[in-house]
Amino acid sequence: WWIRRQPQLQGAIDYIRRTPSIRDVIISGGDPLTVDNDGLEWILANLRSIPHLEVIRFGTRFPVVLPQRIDEGFTRICDKYGPVWLNTHFNHPNEITPEAGRATRELLRAGVPVNNQCVLLRGINDSVETQLKLSHELMKIRVRPYYLFHADDVRGTEHLRTPVETGIKIIEGMRGHTSGLAVPTFVVDVPGGGGKIPLMPNYLISMTEDEMVLRNYEGLVFRYRNPRPVSAKPKSSSGRKKANNGSNGHSNGNGHSNGKGHSANGSGQPVRIVLGSGNQGLTPRLQRRQTALVNAHPKVPADVQPLTGNGSATNGHS
Repeated sequence: WWIRRQPQLQGAIDYIRRTPSIRDVIISGGDPLTVDNDGLEWILANLRSIPHLEVIRFGTRFPVVLPQRIDEGFTRICDKYGPVWLNTHFNHPNEITPEAGRATRELLRAGVPVNNQCVLLRGINDSVETQLKLSHELMKIRVRPYYLFHADDVRGTEHLRTPVETGIKIIEGMRGHTSGLAVPTFVVDVPGGGGKIPLMPNYLISMTEDEMVLRNYEGLVFRYRNPRPVSAKPKSSSGRKKANNGSNGHSNGNGHSNGKGHSANGSGQPVRIVLGSGNQGLTPRLQRRQTALVNAHPKVPADVQPLTGNGSATNGHS
């Protein structure tokens, strides 16, 4: 093992074992498939012996660049220690070869779902046509288009980076023109540990307590009634019941929280085992473009005010 030695990996595995809140582990690198099958089986066997660990994921580009690495031995251990998921990186439809299709087919036969994480690259795949073609070819080999990444700010790669609004325009050009399953989520992986932030076209024109005004992929504008929360039941005259009603904290009577705090590891982020060393909305330019689209459309109601970039309507309603 020329990447990480067993004592280093054992330390990571021991940490996961004594941290019950961790339910999801990503094995990445470098590329973890540079480790031989015996080494990978040692890792998977140790991870799968941890009772609270539910999901194991590989992050690898080998199905693209060396699909022959997806051999019978690798698929056997994935099946043995599943559920195992695999995320790979097809960046252009020309990378989807018959050999790559065979590799993903063998993974699926072993019960390994395959997702694709594409990086947006200037002059290579930064058009709606190329991204649609990529997604359609991925669907043919049963790979789900998962993420479209804005390229990270890495020294020496500025010539490959696109403006952020390029990715938003690509998603806008895909949505409604292919099945929803073929549209990836466009994300910016912000530095400093901020994680992946999804960005998408602004389909919400305005919103009040009573209704929303929405536009679809064709630019058509629609009013949509905004359902109100179920009001709290009238309080009983009984002092005991009144006290109970006041203590349960549920104004809508459904007894459910908003979902916060249900993450198994607190932050909701998976733990990553690395085998190798290694504005709130739209940009001002895109705001102007979408505002112009809304204002120019003949079916926009006269009393509707477009949202500003921070998600609040200019008519004062949030």
